[in-house]
Amino acid sequence: MSNVGKKFKTRYQGNFTSKGAIGICKEEKTVRALGHFVLIDFGYITTWCFARELDEVVENASN
Repeated sequence: MSNVGKKFKTRYQGNFTSKGAIGICKEEKTVRALGHFVLIDFGYITTWCFARELDEVVENASN
């Protein structure tokens, strides 16, 4: 299942992002020796992140 287009929130503070920053997945790559990466667009920067360091943002569907 593809994560492209889904919103993600960072678990940790990085060099260019703060903890809890929300961005949209633009692309995914799996590197055999390193793991699964996602390209996240935070609006002010687009950067590669480890998928394990992100949490998917679930939209509130109460309406």
